[in-house]
Amino acid sequence: MNPTKEQQNLIDVILRIRKKAHPSESADLDRRARLFGGVLPQEIMQRSLEERMEKLEASKRKAAESALLTDRERKIWEVIQRGSRGLQYCRDLEAAHIKPRRKGVWQDCPRTYPAAYQVGEPWRHRIQDEKSRIKRKAEHTGLASE
Repeated sequence: MNPTKEQQNLIDVILRIRKKAHPSESADLDRRARLFGGVLPQEIMQRSLEERMEKLEASKRKAAESALLTDRERKIWEVIQRGSRGLQYCRDLEAAHIKPRRKGVWQDCPRTYPAAYQVGEPWRHRIQDEKSRIKRKAEHTGLASE
């Protein structure tokens, strides 16, 4: 049984809502489907729910994998723990043989952290962002309490 064009449009609208919804909201989605003038066939709703749950599980796995510090991040974390700030922080990074990345937004960055810091914006801001991100990640993994 093929749905009419109007029914298909309704199904598409409901599926878009369903993708944004949390899996525990299935009763609410049934109510929304009725408000739109129709009820989705149960198998379509179930399939959509299963797809959403699979994506959620995949994102949890990815988050768990990215929660660990890389070797580079671990070295930067050791420098952060020393408590240095500003240009001294950049000098400590250089002393630890850590250089700015050479890809993405860092592509045009000077070759050393002190040089990048002395150039000014946007590098100072990006260095601080990187420091904050690694600090937050270390705290999340429990390294900050050690």
